[in-house]
Amino acid sequence: MSRRVLISLFLIVLAGCDTGEKPAPAAGAALPESIYLSAEPEDAKELLALRAEARDGEVVAVRARTRDFVAGAAVLTLVDRSLPACGEKGPDACATPWDFCCEDPAEVARASATVEFRQDGGLIDVGLQGFHGLDHLQTVVVTGTARRDAAGNLTVLGSGIWIAP
Repeated sequence: MSRRVLISLFLIVLAGCDTGEKPAPAAGAALPESIYLSAEPEDAKELLALRAEARDGEVVAVRARTRDFVAGAAVLTLVDRSLPACGEKGPDACATPWDFCCEDPAEVARASATVEFRQDGGLIDVGLQGFHGLDHLQTVVVTGTARRDAAGNLTVLGSGIWIAP
């Protein structure tokens, strides 16, 4: 399987609780500043709506919350803002609420999408966590191109990211 498919499958089906450890950025590495959007795109759709209607190859803007980050790659998982993180429904002792381990894994997968930022045909080999303060459970708008696999899973090939203050 390709690296993209493996990363997408890993992020979509990940249902167990996260360890809470944050990866350190690669020494001297930086993400291209050109992917940072200083203003919120106005035409963004909520993730569940986008999943229902986006066509392969369509230029899209999706509003969602950040869930998981891939260390050493500009890849993250988004989850629809309607899905409550652990602890948002009431008291919860979960140290990693962004993993949604208190929710049905099938529901989490249904409300998730993967975002990949690429450059020169390959994944950018720097993690996104920390970029302009980006962290778990933040609202973002990602612009890019929708890609659908044979199972209908949605991946957005990102071109820009706006991070809510």
